Amino acid sequence: MRFRLPTSTSSLLLLLAAPAAAQHADDPLAMEVAEILAQPGRDLGIVPTRVPELLERLLANPYHRQGTASCAELRRGIAQLTALLGPDWGDPAPPGESREEQLAKAGLRTGVSSAIPFRGLVREVTGAAAAERRRQQAIEAGLARRGYLRGIARAKRCRL
Repeated sequence: MRFRLPTSTSSLLLLLAAPAAAQHADDPLAMEVAEILAQPGRDLGIVPTRVPELLERLLANPYHRQGTASCAELRRGIAQLTALLGPDWGDPAPPGESREEQLAKAGLRTGVSSAIPFRGLVREVTGAAAAERRRQQAIEAGLARRGYLRGIARAKRCRL
């Protein structure tokens, strides 16, 4: 059984998030706000939870030996994962955001999350919770793979 929302409501939710993402693709804060605004659409199963293809493939086996033959391959694999996952432990931290930005995003996230009554139940019924669990598993596989590649690179004394 799949929960369906009237088309007009679905369209309204998508219209809220789409302009911010389209107009500010180069602004990380605007992109994050667009992601937060799209959450009700993901909760209702209107907006799919996307898992990058690389992370999806890693779910089968993050410890495969492909791409580990040379230091160049290892660096490339680590860089691809870092682009998807963000900085690794010990990497230089990206520039921090202000306390005001953090509070504003937390308030927006709270407001958006509370917009749907019985949100947890709705997410289970629509399949959004299962999709989020799969996304988290893919992220964990990516983190495991990056650590694995770093370990091989250190053993081979590659410069990272």
